[in-house]
Amino acid sequence: MTVKKFIIIIVLFTLYGETFARVEYKGKFYRTREIGETEWLIQDLGGNGMGYKWNTAKNICPKGWHLPSNNEWRELNEIMKEDRRLFEDFVRNSSNHWWSSTSQTLRYAHLWFSIPTHVELGSNNLADKLNEYSVRCVKTKAPEP
Repeated sequence: MTVKKFIIIIVLFTLYGETFARVEYKGKFYRTREIGETEWLIQDLGGNGMGYKWNTAKNICPKGWHLPSNNEWRELNEIMKEDRRLFEDFVRNSSNHWWSSTSQTLRYAHLWFSIPTHVELGSNNLADKLNEYSVRCVKTKAPEP
């Protein structure tokens, strides 16, 4: 049995006067950004247009990261409504449809999408877990003592 190990490397860089981090995962680098109190991948995992079924999406994030819940998406949305540049950076080069870890039924889970004309995200959609959509990941917070 072969065990594959993936190394996560974090690199800081500055773009438009703001500091971003980059995480290496499976040979690709992904930009991350602290938004509110949560660190987000601000690029689609696997690249633009790469889709995953929900069961795969739940377990595809790098170690120490996870698929965001509806609550985490809502918090992000509230912050982005006030910051057009942040919103534009988040949706740039993206499929604009992302899985939530929040499951509704055995067959359906929540899906989030961008609404560029309103500078916000929406989630009135349930998607069949067998469909493929993009993944964004959030850094798992250490439990408070």
